[in-house]
Amino acid sequence: MDKHSRYALRAVLIVAVAAATVTLNATPAPAESDCVMRTDGWIGCDPARSMPSPAVTTASPGIAMSMPVGKLLKAAFDAGAKRDWTTAQARLADAIAMQSSNEMDQFEINVAASFISINSGDHPAALAAYRRTVASPLFSTALTSPEQSGTLKNSMVLCNEIRDYKGAIAFGERMIANGAIDNASAVSLALAYFGDGDWAKAQDLAQKAIDASVAAGIKPSDTALQIVLKSKAAQAH
Repeated sequence: MDKHSRYALRAVLIVAVAAATVTLNATPAPAESDCVMRTDGWIGCDPARSMPSPAVTTASPGIAMSMPVGKLLKAAFDAGAKRDWTTAQARLADAIAMQSSNEMDQFEINVAASFISINSGDHPAALAAYRRTVASPLFSTALTSPEQSGTLKNSMVLCNEIRDYKGAIAFGERMIANGAIDNASAVSLALAYFGDGDWAKAQDLAQKAIDASVAAGIKPSDTALQIVLKSKAAQAH
């Protein structure tokens, strides 16, 4: 293929922040027709909306996904749009079985694997695929900024699920370094700081998330409120 197709998940609302100060701007939850935000910060979207018709990107000139792998991944995402995850997994397996050495093929397979795995309920496989995606040299060029943020956010939430707080912190702090973080992600990062025993950072970030919500007329996260209270108590001892 002369140009590779993009199929990455676009599921997270992003607000610009200053990387040094981590100033948060609260945004309303996404419309239910687009995404459903759970209380733990995870955002899951209707695949028919989060997987639009393939768009062409020229972010990585000279690197293109091969036609055979591209056809299989398109078939996988077409099945995902219909919520046919069995077929999606089968087409993904076919793409993996080709054992392509093409760098873009490998990258796009990991992007597809993370999306299909999370929608199939296989969180360990999803996190493994997210880790490979983020570790790739193509991460910062083949994905748009919102796609990068969504990948980092989902990786952070999944790390928190298995209590890999240091891993979650690494993903969250990379979001900040990229210059964008949303309020739910800030709460997830505060939770990771709390789990890792960094009470001061946990309290500071959770409080900023609360303040941003109040300023925007949005009910603050119960998790953020608990983090502030428990962090204060921990530091008092």
